[in-house]
Amino acid sequence: MKLQEQLSIFRREHRALLAVNFYNAETLAGILMAARDLDHPVILQVSESTLKYLGLGAATAMARAAIDQYRVEAWLHLDHGSSEETVRQCLEAGF
Repeated sequence: MKLQEQLSIFRREHRALLAVNFYNAETLAGILMAARDLDHPVILQVSESTLKYLGLGAATAMARAAIDQYRVEAWLHLDHGSSEETVRQCLEAGF
């Protein structure tokens, strides 16, 4: 399901959709384990500092692999991109 569709459903149901930053494999796993245990979708946010630390390719691959592993509905989101180039790269990566 697309994020906009999920947000529309939650808006109609007066529910919230958590958006949370991950910084490494451990925080990513913790977020997705909690989402799985609660049977709740989640927005995985990545900050520019995390992109500098992990790299866009690694951050994206980690997130996608973990989403599959934990079988959680989740979306990637750039948290506060400061340049058009960063935003473009993230969109091209499927954010």
